Amino acid sequence: MVKEEYLDLLEKKHSVYYDVYRDYELNGRFLDIYAEFHMRNERYFLIDVLDAYETHEYRLVKYYENLKLDDAAEFGTWLKEQVEVLIKPHTEHMCTILTGVMVTDRGINRNVEKFIKDYRYTRYFTFGIKGWGEIRLVGVDIASNRVVANRKGREVIKDFMIPMPKPNYK
Repeated sequence: MVKEEYLDLLEKKHSVYYDVYRDYELNGRFLDIYAEFHMRNERYFLIDVLDAYETHEYRLVKYYENLKLDDAAEFGTWLKEQVEVLIKPHTEHMCTILTGVMVTDRGINRNVEKFIKDYRYTRYFTFGIKGWGEIRLVGVDIASNRVVANRKGREVIKDFMIPMPKPNYK
């Protein structure tokens, strides 16, 4: 599978639940895919709203021709900066999750894999009263059909797997 086929596949998968944008620029960085999902839940008693909470998720996909440790570290730092930009905490905000996806077709070396697996970031707003934000980090190697993720990223690892073709038995 080549880069464009994989990005088209991701766009198609995510367009069901997410607002998906191709070739998107976010705060000075070019992204191959930017997807956002917003959900608001409310509970009512007769006609009054008892409580409400919002959940947001952003998926930021960037292709690297040759993914190095410096690129992964820079992307991880940039994701931490985006927590401050994208998350608008208020009393009804529950959580916002940023999923950063680094796609390559030249393999993920051991140093980058270790960085991805060890990466963690969670930020609580007003001691959790105004919610929290966290980052999932995922690395995808299209050539070897490998997906590497941090602990939080394992929750969504199936969304980025490359489907294997079904055998053609006759």
